[in-house]
Amino acid sequence: MDTPIEFQQQMESQRDAIGEWLGEYLARIEWFITRLEENNTKREIMLKNRDRYDRNRKGAPRKDG
Repeated sequence: MDTPIEFQQQMESQRDAIGEWLGEYLARIEWFITRLEENNTKREIMLKNRDRYDRNRKGAPRKDG
C-alpha cells in the first residue's frame, strides 16, 4: 500500500503526463484548424479568380455554378 506522499506523487506524475498529452493534442488541433483556414483562403482566391475570368471571357456560362 502506498503512503499518502507516494500516492500524491503518483497523482502529480499522472497529472503532468495528462497535461503533456493535452498540450500535444491541442497543438495538433491548432495545426489542423490552420490548415483548414489556409485551404479555405486558397479556395476563396481560386473562386474569385475564376469568377473574374468568367466575367472577362466570352461564350457560354459555366454549368457548375
